[in-house]
Amino acid sequence: MGKVAMLSVDLNNVTSNQRNLFYKKLKELNWTKIVRLTTIWKASFKTGASSIATINTTKADVKAAAKYAKVASYDAVVHVGDSSPTEF
Repeated sequence: MGKVAMLSVDLNNVTSNQRNLFYKKLKELNWTKIVRLTTIWKASFKTGASSIATINTTKADVKAAAKYAKVASYDAVVHVGDSSPTEF
């Protein structure tokens, strides 16, 4: 199994439409929203992917989603591990 990234991202001063577009773009980039949590996403990366490569791809994906949705400001954090986060 490859790396798994867990992403939390807060969009600052956005409309509902911008939020929906941002989420749409993340989904297109193979991110899955954790349903019961409002701002948490996860994505799996190929076997052999390094933590640094996973973080860099995550940053690029968030930047692409922000550009697509015309989001000027966001705060994000990512954690990379070897397994999916445990939901409870």
